[in-house]
Amino acid sequence: MSKKIYLCGKCTGLSFEEMNGWRDKFSNYFIENNTEFFTPKIFNPCKAFGQEWYERELTFSEKLKIKNFDLIALKASNILVVNCNKINSSVGSIYEIAVAKELQIPIVGFNISDDLHDWIRVALDWECEDLIDAIACIETNYEYL
Repeated sequence: MSKKIYLCGKCTGLSFEEMNGWRDKFSNYFIENNTEFFTPKIFNPCKAFGQEWYERELTFSEKLKIKNFDLIALKASNILVVNCNKINSSVGSIYEIAVAKELQIPIVGFNISDDLHDWIRVALDWECEDLIDAIACIETNYEYL
């Protein structure tokens, strides 16, 4: 069974390029370092509906559709990777962290700042310095998921 990794982080107020920069680096790492033993399926919620969805004003029903789709993907995941940069103001990301915690999905956080809300911090199973550290944490600790 392959690992499924959900990529969580702030999107609101960011350009499509800003919200995807770290997500693309994460995904590209596993594409470039693909091994038979460790080949995760990576879910990037920003790309599920495409850039055009993030560049226009969405209706409430469209926002609900995205939320429900993303939560289905999260619930099917084995690991949640969280970019904690500016996450205190990201309601969607906080919601995803709470759902993952409730479902006992391991949470690997990186870019931990001193002002990270305590409730978010205690939800993390791993605190990593940066994206590269988060990748190493996953490869080391979750190779058998």
